[in-house]
Amino acid sequence: MLQYLKSKLRRSAQPKKPSQDVAQLIKDVPRYPPFMKGLPVVEADALLASQAELVGRIKGVLGYPQATYESLVAPVLQRYAEFVHLLPASEAHHHRGAGGLLRHGLEVAYWAAQASEAQIFPHEGAPREKAEHEMRWRLAAFLAGLCHDLGKPISDMEV
Repeated sequence: MLQYLKSKLRRSAQPKKPSQDVAQLIKDVPRYPPFMKGLPVVEADALLASQAELVGRIKGVLGYPQATYESLVAPVLQRYAEFVHLLPASEAHHHRGAGGLLRHGLEVAYWAAQASEAQIFPHEGAPREKAEHEMRWRLAAFLAGLCHDLGKPISDMEV
């Protein structure tokens, strides 16, 4: 009886070749619709560096001195890049490729900040205070544009 159990155990411990072959075949069969098998892990600095031109335009439209930009805006962009990483902005529409959500958010943030330049916000007080007030509104418009799709990775995607 003991030998019977040992032989049964040995047979069940051996790899099952046919099912492994089938699993490999299934992996190799193209799927429709096509899908990405995954995204690489990339540092946020590298993601932002890939969008250097747009980040430069954002920096210009916001108009902050370097030190203010580095303390106020750069950390927000860093955290945004870490959060959205290389996720697409949509499944089958705009910015649907890898990194689409990062690019889309930066573009909308830039456009929102740029559009706020043409707005006159009512403010009573000294001209210097009005200029500071407008800079705050521009930053608020930028942040609203940047964050407008932040719910997508949570609600619209399986990550």
